[in-house]
Amino acid sequence: MTSTPLDLTADRPLIIEQLLLQADDLSAADAPHDQVDDLINTALELLTDQTQAVQ
Repeated sequence: MTSTPLDLTADRPLIIEQLLLQADDLSAADAPHDQVDDLINTALELLTDQTQAVQ
């Protein structure tokens, strides 16, 4: 069985959206701010990487 690598370029917008939705859910559930911040920071890093790749 061969595994295909994650196509981060194509999946990146969906991944960013899922990270932000999860951060929103955690925030609404009064999760620790560290967890929410980590998800938001990861989404921002992916967004920044995507923006630089487009330029």
